[in-house]
Amino acid sequence: MRASKKWSTFIKTLPDLWQDLDLSEAQRPVSNAFISQCINRSKHRLRSATLARLSKVDTALHALTKRCLHLRSLTLHDAALSSRSFMQHIAQSPRLTNLTFGPRTTIRLEQVSRLLVLCPQLISLICPSVGTSGNVAQAAWNVNFPNLETLKLVRSKESSSRATRSLDIVSTHPFPICIAVDQEGQPSMIARIPNICTLVLSLWDEPPDGRNLDFSMLKRLTHLDLGTLSSQLVPANFPSSLVFLASPPRWLYTTPGGHDLAMSSLKPWDGLDFPDLQTLHCETMEQAIMILSGGASLNSEPSALGSAIWTPMQSLRILKCELACSTNVFDALSQMQSPRFESIGDLCLRGLQRVDDNWSLLITTTMPKLIRLDLSDSDVSGYGLKTLVNHLPELKLLRVERCTELSSDAIAWARSRSIQVISGMGKSENASGRSVRYE
Repeated sequence: MRASKKWSTFIKTLPDLWQDLDLSEAQRPVSNAFISQCINRSKHRLRSATLARLSKVDTALHALTKRCLHLRSLTLHDAALSSRSFMQHIAQSPRLTNLTFGPRTTIRLEQVSRLLVLCPQLISLICPSVGTSGNVAQAAWNVNFPNLETLKLVRSKESSSRATRSLDIVSTHPFPICIAVDQEGQPSMIARIPNICTLVLSLWDEPPDGRNLDFSMLKRLTHLDLGTLSSQLVPANFPSSLVFLASPPRWLYTTPGGHDLAMSSLKPWDGLDFPDLQTLHCETMEQAIMILSGGASLNSEPSALGSAIWTPMQSLRILKCELACSTNVFDALSQMQSPRFESIGDLCLRGLQRVDDNWSLLITTTMPKLIRLDLSDSDVSGYGLKTLVNHLPELKLLRVERCTELSSDAIAWARSRSIQVISGMGKSENASGRSVRYE
């Protein structure tokens, strides 16, 4: 779209219109001359900059951080950070509070810790591709970062060596992950971020020395995502302030020898619950039972269970299915008595082939207020779908992609009940799965 010459001249005289620079959709390399032109048009008042396809990263960063003293947010999508000078350029921006690296921008862990030292005013640091170098990814955490509220560290998939996949974030010794103190009693990263609210640690391996993670000192922590990380955590390692908890370790529901507990042997996390928890992503339903039943004994009277003050749960996602409901459905029903299951509105069991029609009874009995349900890649058939639709009165969205046991008439019937069904089954496809009468 073209604008008249007078209009183009007019808008160039309004620096407030040029305070946010977004080059995320750039199709060609961006020259430094263009960056300088944008800075001039804003009268050096750029507040946020999202940079991609820069022809010269160091030169562009130097111009932005030195000339735009009001810069508060900076995102680098695909910059090459091999030069040490980029950290010095970023440190020149005294008001920078939000720094984000794109997934195609790899930054080493030692650079992360150095950036935090150079920019103590940072509130948010997001690094979705953290690389490692040498035999151990060593970073120094020798000062406090009281302003930091959001920290995301995702290991780069290119760091494939087993020796470099452990997240070494203690202050002086190469022990792998977020322990409270090192061997000499020096605070680690966890102790250095006392006001953190959102913490994401994904794709890192568990500590080889068996040390525990301990997040209990983070009293303001509301969002915790441990990705695929596992460690010997116990209830005391978590703060009760959590609103979002993703992928807690498998150890929570196994014996000390690593063997799975029987469903009838599961026990809740007595002594600690998460009263504000709204979203939970965990490996199995057994884990969800242990976590959501914490704070009250499963043998308590119904009145005792109902008297606890909890924020209603909103979302539950199970990543693995090791509960065969065909044999354990009644055990599961007897364990899932916490009222927190009843308030769940969004349930995701995507990719779990062991989820079949027997799960329909479990879902409808324990989570009657579901609004969104994802059973994609499961073995649910028309019988199970009929049970779900008839006993979940608030259901609005049902995802059943690649469910080979479902017939097209079952999907059509569910849609006739005012439910949005996402199946991936085109109109031209023949019906498959068992036939069921839906009248």
